[in-house]
Amino acid sequence: MSEMSELAAKLLSEGTVKVVIGYEQGPAGVRPAFITDPAKAETLIFDSRCVHNLAVYLNPRRSHVVTMGKVAVIVKGCDSKAVAGLIREYQVKREDIVIIGVRCGGVVRRAD
Repeated sequence: MSEMSELAAKLLSEGTVKVVIGYEQGPAGVRPAFITDPAKAETLIFDSRCVHNLAVYLNPRRSHVVTMGKVAVIVKGCDSKAVAGLIREYQVKREDIVIIGVRCGGVVRRAD
């Protein structure tokens, strides 16, 4: 299990957060994942295919996420500005989220 998965499982099992928003392998590629069970944390992945900005799920308009409780979100460096913006604009309280930063060497650009 990766360090990221171990941290996610620990946060969930200790009750620090209710959900971890990250990435998982889906049937057609990488997709956002909402992990609520510590045993499922091992399905979390991070590689160059993880292109989604998961900060969008912190927006208070996403009521299905807000009702889940305290959130941990996996954030790439380039997406951290979006999280900071939500905090700065008082859309999210900093104490209501746990930010799991990952080192990103860049993401894959799909040819259309």
